[in-house]
Amino acid sequence: MFNIKKSILVPILLLAVLTAAFSGSYYYFNQYHPKVLRKIAEVRGAKTKNLIDLPHPEPIEILDSSKIKGYNHLTYRTSRLPLDIQKFYENIFDDKSWDLESINFEDNQLLMEFKSEDKKVIIQAIQENLPGNTLVSIQELER
Repeated sequence: MFNIKKSILVPILLLAVLTAAFSGSYYYFNQYHPKVLRKIAEVRGAKTKNLIDLPHPEPIEILDSSKIKGYNHLTYRTSRLPLDIQKFYENIFDDKSWDLESINFEDNQLLMEFKSEDKKVIIQAIQENLPGNTLVSIQELER
C-alpha cells in the first residue's frame, strides 16, 4: 500500500511544481513592460533612387529595381495603356537620338528595343486583366 501512495504522490508533486513554475513565468512575462524611449508618430519608408536614368509616365508604382554591373532593371505598374507607353518612350528615345532596333505589339503586349553606341534598352509593357493596369519592365544593358 505504501508503494501505491508513493507512486501516486511523486507525479502529483512533480505536476504541482511544474504548474507553479509555468504559472510564475507566465505571470512575470505578462507584467513585463519595456520602456518606450519616444513614440514614433509616423513611420516612413526609405526613398529609392531610380536606377535607370529615364523618365516614366505618371502615375507609377515601382514594384522592383535592381542593378548589377552592366545591367539595370526597373519594373513598375501604371494606369497607362501599352500603346501610350509605346508613344511615350518613342518620343523620349527620339529626343536622345537612339535607334529603334525592334518593336513588337501583340495582344496588349509591347516589346521595344532601343540602342545607342554604348547601351541597349529593352522595354516590355503588358496590360493586366484589370483595365488600366499595365506592368512595365525596363532593362538597360551596357554594350
